[in-house]
Amino acid sequence: MMSRKNVVFSFMILFSLVYAVWVGTQYGVCKIENGRFDKPIISPPVVTREKHNKNYNILLVGYLRGGTTFTGNILGLRRGNFYIYEPLHAQNTWGYYKPGHTCSIKEESCIKSNGTDALILATLRGLFNCDSNTLKRSLLIWQVLKGKGYDGGLGNQEWIKYVPECHGEERNCVENFVNYCMNSSAVVSKIPRISLGLASELLNTEPNLKIIHLLRDPRGIMQSRNVLKWTPPPGGSISLCNKMTDDYATSDIIRETHPGRLLTIFYEDLVTLPTETVRRMYEFAGFDFDKSEQIRLGELTGVNTNNMLTSSNKQTSLQVAMGWRTRINQNFLDAIDPGCTNLYKLLGYPPLNGPEELQNSSIPLRMPTIKDSSI
Repeated sequence: MMSRKNVVFSFMILFSLVYAVWVGTQYGVCKIENGRFDKPIISPPVVTREKHNKNYNILLVGYLRGGTTFTGNILGLRRGNFYIYEPLHAQNTWGYYKPGHTCSIKEESCIKSNGTDALILATLRGLFNCDSNTLKRSLLIWQVLKGKGYDGGLGNQEWIKYVPECHGEERNCVENFVNYCMNSSAVVSKIPRISLGLASELLNTEPNLKIIHLLRDPRGIMQSRNVLKWTPPPGGSISLCNKMTDDYATSDIIRETHPGRLLTIFYEDLVTLPTETVRRMYEFAGFDFDKSEQIRLGELTGVNTNNMLTSSNKQTSLQVAMGWRTRINQNFLDAIDPGCTNLYKLLGYPPLNGPEELQNSSIPLRMPTIKDSSI
């Protein structure tokens, strides 16, 4: 008999295939709820946004629990930007898309998927060009709230102040939100459910788009997922580290084929040197890093530009980022290492052998590599 994880993954793949076939025959995408097809959730985008100013649209490619929410808030919640939070979530909660394949996040398993690439790319083009139909059918209200910086639920009336355009009404809130896209300075979206290789195909047709690739120590990612009971090792860690390795190799190709369109950022650099790293991202995107942005960054990281604490009542982003070292279980770590050891060396992450090294704060989160100067 098939194991439960194989049954779940097989269902996910079947869903992706049906998803692609439906688009080809019905010009839309259906999701499955309670064992039946529901109404189409995505239509072919009508490209309406033509924007060629100094502010580039930004696609943030990363990994679940890899610092994408923190980084997405920095980039997406900047004044004047329109932030789209994880638009592929409904299509593939526990998988991701790479050229010609749909892959599992829970284990190293992929299946060929004809037509899915074109569907995903068309959807993303519509999003970055502010096609209202694509936006409305790709987003749920919780994604709107996330895209406005709110991390709670609708039961708390605090959500109202985050989306004043909704006037306190859940009904039509998504529609009211997407109306602001056309007048934004730039569109930013964080999408952990796509490979860098597939995302880079957008660069061929979207001249105003740039990609930021965010990397983080896979042990920190896995520990964060473990708290939520997500993607346990060894299957989850092998899938993660293989995807990170593939993406990192692909980044070299993109820099050759599309110079100046890709920036690689390490989460560890963002939390240890926030001002310098954010300045680098903003310069890449054409965003101004003015006084108000410096203040906002201090609120997000917990330290100001002079590396002084902005509040004694909350952890800094660096403290949060280092926390996994003291909390990770040795048996859990032993299950991760075999599938990720080569990646540690490639990306500059220290091996951390045993509890003494894990808790030794003098060992940095990451050590620079020879390749750093080229990315």
